[in-house]
Amino acid sequence: MDDNDFFTVAMAARNRGFAVTPLRDTRPFLHAWNRHPLTTETEIRTAAKEYPTCDVGLVMKRGVGEPFAIDIDSPGVIERLERETHMTLPATYTVLSRPRRHRTNGISSFGTLSTPARYSARMSTPASTT
Repeated sequence: MDDNDFFTVAMAARNRGFAVTPLRDTRPFLHAWNRHPLTTETEIRTAAKEYPTCDVGLVMKRGVGEPFAIDIDSPGVIERLERETHMTLPATYTVLSRPRRHRTNGISSFGTLSTPARYSARMSTPASTT
């Protein structure tokens, strides 16, 4: 499975605490994907065999302590958020999309390792509050 892009990307997301779902053209397609996302290695391994070239979507759930996505379209928003809350955002994924191609449908798309053109993800360390 090491050469399977879906498995590699999905497991990296799972190891960071995210539930995932396969995507086609940035859209989830499994029945009840938002109620029953892939959360175990066995589920991800099975999906990787069935959908090895699909993109990986992160399924976000509401709730305290759950991973969340924040859409920031202006410079300085993270710094303002940290200043006003007196908290520092943890190191996290950052999704960069092309201007005017922004979509939100309950997921963040990371793409596959072989097709990073639509979205790219990188680790980001937030600015310190010192």
